[in-house]
Amino acid sequence: MQECDAAKKGYDEALSIYQELAKRNPEVFLPNVVMTLNNLGALYLLTVFDKTTDKQRSLDYLAEALSIALPHGDNRPYKEYAGKAWKIANDWNLDSEELAAFYRRVGATNVSA
Repeated sequence: MQECDAAKKGYDEALSIYQELAKRNPEVFLPNVVMTLNNLGALYLLTVFDKTTDKQRSLDYLAEALSIALPHGDNRPYKEYAGKAWKIANDWNLDSEELAAFYRRVGATNVSA
């Protein structure tokens, strides 16, 4: 549990730093924001203590990552990061209603991850 808490703290700190840097230089640092959001989403998937709460937190991070990545289309590394976000979200084994709600949340209509 301590390792998970330390990892989350490290990712939270990295996210905060990358978000600040991305405000000044988005071309360089915005991909790092998306990558870190994906990592936080994966962390909650891999270290589930409270399935409902952790799933929602994970999906929150992934939705934010996708909301940044999807407008960049096929541009690298956004396309790869979007694919990873979809994979992590799918690893939660969302039922059809949850999946549809998640797609709507990120504004996706036709997804190929």
